[in-house]
Amino acid sequence: MNCPDIKFCEMCGKKISDINDPNTDWMSHIRIKYCPECAAYRRKMNRRNWASKNTDAHKTVEAFLGEYSTLMREQVSELKEQVKLIQEENDLLRKEIITLRGNM
Repeated sequence: MNCPDIKFCEMCGKKISDINDPNTDWMSHIRIKYCPECAAYRRKMNRRNWASKNTDAHKTVEAFLGEYSTLMREQVSELKEQVKLIQEENDLLRKEIITLRGNM
């Protein structure tokens, strides 16, 4: 498949690339399909179409993240409570050690 020397926008037909121009490199010439205005319009439409197709997926992900964050908050509060109980136990053990050393 031969790439033409001059490429035109697939949407509006404007000249977008000429391989004979010294400022154009081969890779940018072969990958370009649209002029900047049409490329921006294509991106906008692609995003809009993707979002409309995947609204259920977004809702599912949001629901999962909501449940996950709730679960994580509960686990964090349980861990904080456990840390508090361990700190209280350590304080009691320190006091007991001090009293035992004082009796010697």
